[in-house]
Amino acid sequence: MKFKILLILALVFSHLLSAQNRSGGLSNNVFNNNLDFFAIQKVDNVYNNGKISDVQGSPYLWNGWKVVSVKISSGNNPSYQVPARYNVLANRFEIQVNGEAYMLDPNAILSIHAGTRTFKPGPTVAYTYHEELAAGASISLFKIHSATLLESPGKTLGLIERKIVLKEKEMLQLNDGSVVKLPRRKKKLMKLLDVPPAKKEAFKDLNVKDPEDLSRIIESI
Repeated sequence: MKFKILLILALVFSHLLSAQNRSGGLSNNVFNNNLDFFAIQKVDNVYNNGKISDVQGSPYLWNGWKVVSVKISSGNNPSYQVPARYNVLANRFEIQVNGEAYMLDPNAILSIHAGTRTFKPGPTVAYTYHEELAAGASISLFKIHSATLLESPGKTLGLIERKIVLKEKEMLQLNDGSVVKLPRRKKKLMKLLDVPPAKKEAFKDLNVKDPEDLSRIIESI
């Protein structure tokens, strides 16, 4: 009897260890089983308009694959861990499932968390994704990433060199839903946000060119 109990305990313990070892691939299995919902299509260079080969620079915001947390827009909005990268040139997030890359459907997600950075779809049809920097009750500050393909004459006669240059700009979404470029002058920003005199006084020592100070202003409005 004692031997049977020990055998059962050993089998249960073995099962738990096996489940724990498999847990690392659980999220990939979820994506793999629901690719019709999460992904638009398989990634192929044709979707980059052939702009990757023989081009200097990278279209990606970070090097290689990074495990991110993807919060989806169905059910109770669960989050899943999956390797991903942001292709700025194609303006899309790509996920890796079973060693293959797929284009993530922005309509299927609420947010993507990559370390301390948060990316969300929109906020308008003009922008597939934006990086959220700060949000208040009636206004939000976000960053738009873009990529430009520059062409210039090469050192060899008749040869054209191509280079990908990543750019970024900070934007504001106002309480009426409109999107405007972030003013760089504090006076213009206060006027745009219609900040009352009392709050202007509280903000007088804050520098709008400092990311932390700017976030404090946005989050208090």
